[in-house]
Amino acid sequence: MGSKRAAKWCPDQSQRRLTEYFRTYFAAARATARTRGFRTAVPSRPPFAERRRRRLPVPYISQAERKAASYMMWGEILAHVRDVEKCADREARRQIGNAVQDGALPAQWADERSGWGASGPIYVPGDKPPRDVNYWLECEIDPNDPNRVREPPPPYDPGLVSNRRAKQLDKARRFRTPLFPRQRVLKLWEETRRSATRAAESKATKLVADYLRANPEIKRYDAFTACRKEFPTLSGRGFRERVWPDARTNAGLERRGRPGRKPTLKKQTS
Repeated sequence: MGSKRAAKWCPDQSQRRLTEYFRTYFAAARATARTRGFRTAVPSRPPFAERRRRRLPVPYISQAERKAASYMMWGEILAHVRDVEKCADREARRQIGNAVQDGALPAQWADERSGWGASGPIYVPGDKPPRDVNYWLECEIDPNDPNRVREPPPPYDPGLVSNRRAKQLDKARRFRTPLFPRQRVLKLWEETRRSATRAAESKATKLVADYLRANPEIKRYDAFTACRKEFPTLSGRGFRERVWPDARTNAGLERRGRPGRKPTLKKQTS
């Protein structure tokens, strides 16, 4: 008899009965909502197909676009290091070259030649950008594309190659696009909130200076409104205390404009 009572009040059976009770209750509530339209009834969940149709469409992203988003090109990484470290172009080149030389920042060519199928006693060198810091310091940038640099000279023994042949090999060098992993770059040169603010203010200063050269009588509020469209993170205090005075100086005007209303020219009546 004790065994029957234990089986009757088993926790599993109690959970099962409770589940069946609530299932029956919610089914009755849904049926009541369909027939009488009670507001307090539990609303029915739409089927999976309907929920799937309600999802927003996601545009297709090609493999080339994904690869371009996961890498930084030469012009982008150079500008990023300059903005974060607040340094000159040569110092940014030196830091990038040191990171590549130490192996902390891998680099590859966008049109990297594959060595697949090369076998036998012939050695085929890998098509990788050099890891020498001096190359990244002195590499020539394509005047038509800031993301392309001239590749290094091919490896040859100057003692076994004539001067004419050496010049031919040097002329064969072409401009190529180096790629750097974006996540690794952002980790090495982390852009803090302060550096991001400085970068936005620096770009805004150049923009406002162009506005002042075109129209020296432009109002500060109008210039600030135009800058906020380009740089949403720009604050009013930073614009008033740093951007506006520096832009006036760069435009050849007084750092602080004269207070008061600007005089207007009277129309000459004949």
